[in-house]
Amino acid sequence: MKYFLLALSAICIITSCKKTETPMSQAQKLEQSQWVPVTLNITYLSYTGGDSLTNPVWEKVSTVDPTKGQDTRPECIKDDYLKFKMYNQGDHITGGTKCSDNETDDMEFTWGLSDNDKKMYIYGLFSLLKQDANGLLQDPTDDKFVFAYPGQVKDADQKDITVRYTMTFNKK
Repeated sequence: MKYFLLALSAICIITSCKKTETPMSQAQKLEQSQWVPVTLNITYLSYTGGDSLTNPVWEKVSTVDPTKGQDTRPECIKDDYLKFKMYNQGDHITGGTKCSDNETDDMEFTWGLSDNDKKMYIYGLFSLLKQDANGLLQDPTDDKFVFAYPGQVKDADQKDITVRYTMTFNKK
């Protein structure tokens, strides 16, 4: 009888344990997929720091009417994608169509998240971002994310103007 109660207790304990699934972190979601750049907008900031004008630089489909849009991304960007890897490493896979003669098939970059996954940095991705970038991770879902970061452009008089680049990535 003693062994029967011991076996019954063991069965009850084993069957009552339920595995609870831990939700994936934002970093894990980024690492699980390949990410295609689909839009790039540039927002010119007023001297007070507010938005003054936003222009699409390129986009996969029209943001106004997706059924009427055409892909205005440069040909060399259309086959590109990013792979975020563990230990803050990443690869920019450039595809078959190159943006320059010296562009390699795989360019490494460093990335990371901070501030409860609201801020993101990407360093070494000059081929796509044109600079090391510290910015905001906006609207992340399982299928897309937006990376917004500050930059500088020259005006007609060659003076620096502060802008915000906003790039959207979709899951491949």
